[in-house]
Amino acid sequence: MVLSLTSIRLGFLAKPHAASPLLAGIAAVTESAVEVRVVAVLRDGAANKAVVVLLRDVFDARRQRLDMQILRGLRARDKVVGVDGAGAEARTWAREGLGGWVMVRLREAVMGMCKLEGSDDTNDNHV
Repeated sequence: MVLSLTSIRLGFLAKPHAASPLLAGIAAVTESAVEVRVVAVLRDGAANKAVVVLLRDVFDARRQRLDMQILRGLRARDKVVGVDGAGAEARTWAREGLGGWVMVRLREAVMGMCKLEGSDDTNDNHV
């Protein structure tokens, strides 16, 4: 992770062609990379687009006014994604630490994915 006051570059390991949409998402967060699973296949940039869409969801990019793009690895599983902030959010990041905020969001996404994968539907049948 490379960090400045209003931008960050994150390493991702993209795993395309997840068997199910329930398996798509942030699968793991390590110090070296974030593992991302997407349903899209490696054709015509579909997997790259799916990675960016997923990350925009995780980081609530529209509300947070974030710009995201793949900086390196368009034709590889190892990718570097740039996340740039704007406006008041960028000043908040400078004060509170963008790196910490990003890691919290990624870890929350992993927890949400684990909940989906391990969910048990037997308790959902209430009368």
